[in-house]
Amino acid sequence: MYAIIIPFTRSFDDVWLTYIIPQKLEDKIQIGQIVLIPFKTSTDLWLVYKIENTPTEDIIESKLKEIID
Repeated sequence: MYAIIIPFTRSFDDVWLTYIIPQKLEDKIQIGQIVLIPFKTSTDLWLVYKIENTPTEDIIESKLKEIID
């Protein structure tokens, strides 16, 4: 499963990312939940905006990172 996530500080129209929901977290992650993700050289808290079964067409799946918690 995949999560479309958005930051707290900007509109999702401007910035959104797709992350893999690891199998161990699939039953726990819900829309509107805050998640911890690897972002650049650190970790950051973002908000789950949408959950999808497949990534969008323009996403290169091998480059996606997993949600940490």
